[in-house]
Amino acid sequence: MMTNKRLCSLLVIGLSLISICSHADDLVLELRPWPHAQARYGVASSIPLQFALINKGTSEVSVYLKEHDPTGESEPYPWGLNVKVIDENGVVLTKTDGFGDYYSSYFTSSVAYSEEEMEMPGDRILIPPGEIVLRVVNLRDILDGCLKCNLEAGKYQVQLKLGKMLSNTLEVLVK
Repeated sequence: MMTNKRLCSLLVIGLSLISICSHADDLVLELRPWPHAQARYGVASSIPLQFALINKGTSEVSVYLKEHDPTGESEPYPWGLNVKVIDENGVVLTKTDGFGDYYSSYFTSSVAYSEEEMEMPGDRILIPPGEIVLRVVNLRDILDGCLKCNLEAGKYQVQLKLGKMLSNTLEVLVK
């Protein structure tokens, strides 16, 4: 029998992956080169990615963007943010049996939260029409625990997924 605490942790992942915001058609997820980034990254270095949530609609959009745990500690990246990484040969490195082409280190987490902890104040942000919300995340944090995702020297195509939204792809060079 599944405990209430375990069920709620599954619901959080489900909510993040299925219903991220109202007016979802007006919201765009755009992956951008981080302005302070290097042209190439070392095999063991951080790989910062900047993503933008852009409200292209005419009304305010509410977005579930949980970026901290119930104790208030910052998470390395928002819940529900997943990544697909394709190598130079066209192989999807992030592909798993359970979650398809997109991966998140949160998939392997054993942390479970109670129903009261699922959504807390500050987990939803409001984006006015025409406005942009920027976040910078470390690709290696999202890939943590992915057995096939040891990014060795080469070119990679990276795409983010947040809820049902897919970003554009961005080329990442690892030297």
